[in-house]
Formats: sequence, C-alpha cells, structure tokens
Amino acid sequence: MGSRFFTSLIGSLTVLMSFACRFSFANVEEELKKRVDLGYNQHLVVGEISDGKTSFYHAGDFLFSPENTLFEIGSITKLFTAHLALILEAEGLFNLGDSVASYLPSWIEIDPKMQIHHLITHTSGIKDPDSENYVHPRTGNTVRAAEFTIAELYTYLKKEHPSPVNKPLYSNLGYGLLGYILEKVSGKPYERILKDKLLAPLQMESTYVNVSQSTKNRLVQGTNMGKSAPYWNLSHLPGFASLKSTAKDLASYLDALFSTKNSPLNKEIIAKLCAPAFDLEIPGVVSTYGLTIDKRFDGEFYAAAGTTLGFSSFIGFDIKRKKGIILLTDASSVDSLGHHFLNSNFPLQKLYRTCETSKKELALYEGTYSNNELAISVIAKEDCLEFHVKGEPLMIEFWPMDRKTFFSRYLNGENTTVKFNLGREKQKELSLFSNGQLSISLQSPE
Repeated sequence: MGSRFFTSLIGSLTVLMSFACRFSFANVEEELKKRVDLGYNQHLVVGEISDGKTSFYHAGDFLFSPENTLFEIGSITKLFTAHLALILEAEGLFNLGDSVASYLPSWIEIDPKMQIHHLITHTSGIKDPDSENYVHPRTGNTVRAAEFTIAELYTYLKKEHPSPVNKPLYSNLGYGLLGYILEKVSGKPYERILKDKLLAPLQMESTYVNVSQSTKNRLVQGTNMGKSAPYWNLSHLPGFASLKSTAKDLASYLDALFSTKNSPLNKEIIAKLCAPAFDLEIPGVVSTYGLTIDKRFDGEFYAAAGTTLGFSSFIGFDIKRKKGIILLTDASSVDSLGHHFLNSNFPLQKLYRTCETSKKELALYEGTYSNNELAISVIAKEDCLEFHVKGEPLMIEFWPMDRKTFFSRYLNGENTTVKFNLGREKQKELSLFSNGQLSISLQSPE
C-alpha cells in the first residue's frame, strides 16, 4: 500500500494549482539556474526549436559543451523503436498485423491473437514483472524487465500466457519484445538498425545503446535522491529504455519529425507514427505509436518522456507554434517544466529554499505515523527528514522550508509538502499535500 500511495501521489498533475507561475524563453536560463542552485537538479540542458532554428540553454558545470553531453533518455527509446518498426514494415520485413507467436518458439504457446501492433500500443496484455521498489544491486536497474535475458523472456511469457487487452497496459517488456522481433526480422542488432535507418540519415552521431570507453567521459553522472546512481544497462532487451543521447541529437530528430523543410525521413511513415492510435485514461491526452498528443489547458502538442534511476528527459513539439523543446537532466523529473515550456497554462513546479535547522530540532518529528492502511517511519538526518514506508524499501527525503513544513525535491516534478502538528491531544500528526491539496493524514502517539 505504501509505495502505491506514493506512486499515486506523484503520478499526475492536478489543475487546481493556484500558485503556478509563468515565464518565457527570455528567462529560461534563470529558471534552470534556480533549479540547480536549490538542489533540484545538478545538470540541465534545454534545446529550443523555434521556426526551424535551434538554441541551447544550460545550468550546472559541464566538462563538455552542454548540447553534446550524454544523458540516459529512458522511455524516449520507445519512440525510436516504434519508428523503426514502421520503417521495417514499409520495407516488407514484417507486418504490424502479424501474430507475435510467429516470431517466438512454438513451446511458449503465446496467445495467437496477439499482434505486433499490440506491442506498440501497449495493448498486448504483457504485464511487466513486479518492480515495486526494485533496484538491482549491481546495474542499478529499477525495472525487472531490464534484467531479462532472451531465455528468461521466453520463460516469463510461457508462464504468464498474456492475451491482448482493450485498454492500454503500459509494458516495458512489450517494447523489449518488439525490439527483439526487429532484430530477428532484420538479422541485425538493435543499435545497428537504429544507426542505419535513423541516426546516420539525420547525422545523429551521439546516440548510443552502448557507450564506448572513449565516449564515456561525455556521459553525465546520474543522481537519485541527491546521490550518485548507477547507469542502466539493458543489453538483452534494448528496445524500451536503453538509449543515451544529447540535446543536439534529439533536436535533430524532433526537427526531422515536425519540420516542414526537406527531411531524409519518409513523411508517410512519420505521419503514421504521429497519428492518434489509442486513447489514454487521461482526459485530453491521446497516444500515437510513439508519442502523446496533449490537448489540455487549451493547447496541443506532441510529447514523449523518459526516466531511469538517475536521469529524466522530455521532448515535445507544438506544430501550430512551430516550437519544440528538449530537456535533459541527471536528477528530478522535468515533465512539468517541459509541459510548461510548450503551454504556459500548465502548472509549473514550485521551488522551495531550505531553512536552517539542527538535527536536534528535526528529531522532534521522529516517530512512526500511521492510519489503517499506511505506516511511515520518520528519521531525522543532519539536514532533512527521511520517510521510510513500513515493510517496503522506499525512502524519500524531505527538507525544511520552515519549522513545521517540509518539501521533497524529487517526486516527479510534483509540489509535495508535509506539515507536522506536534501538539494535538498527546498525538503528533503528519499531513501530506500534493500540489496544495491534502492527500492523507497520519498520526503518531507521543
């Protein structure tokens, strides 16, 4: 229950934020610098495409030019995988209507009704292995599917025997399987297909599945909760979250998708990639084969986002305004920032400054706070409080903004705060707020 609560707490933006601010690209560097100065991010790069011209902004100390610095881009990889699938289909190597079973050993006995297009639209019914609070001790992967070998994938599919579903069920493993099928039909590794079909034509020379030793010094160190995080390594199923890229390369790709100028990419395939394909359970948002179309807050733009253990990324494009955005960082989510850049009606995460306090003062808030469904242990550190969900290895840090109110920097771009009441009839009370709205209250005996 605990981690599901925090998942729901950080999972979506609410429209009830009265404190959303506005800014333009005229002061974007000021906003980025503020995020770094306040400890929300260590490195940030923004690429802005406007009327066919690209400009780059950054904050943080970079060893190389920011636009050429490498970041993990997580699930933005899925956009490239979907694009490759449409290219190989156009070349006649397979059909989106093909049964997935025809590309797997017969002993798996997978549902023959499952087709390749089900993998692209997250309707295959393939559930990701339980990854709740999972962190692999060696690789740092937070998604169990990332550890699967092909043999383990086969065993898992035989055991689960998934069937197509009517509503999207987000599946990393489904896209991992899609990437594997692309390798089978082409006879080439995923990275080679990607280079031949997309990277080389667009002169994207800094996008990789595997970063060579000579290039690793351009890869930023990712962070999680302010601490260094291991890089992800998806060697067996690279199709869902394996890519590392730069703001410059992603700007080239985004411009090729949406620019009206001549592009080496097939326009019919791009149109298919960007056409509405299925509805999501979010009012105002639909999904294409590799992107979302967001029509909330009286706007409309295409977007894709990705997260790994130590990185966060966002790309988007507003066709009417001919404006695109690329955001790459090594820490806290930048989704809300990306949405705001493309449509200033979207709420922008409020940034807080910590107030000075002592561990002795912080110790006043220690204890176990609970209700019938959830228990959180609060532990005082030197400059913050650690929240541990009872029974699960989930820890979130909260910093003081005043003597009774604390905030988190790392909850997916949300404004999450905690208020304590230490004098309520022999009980201490903890109240969690998300975007200004009360989420839950917990009590602790004195």
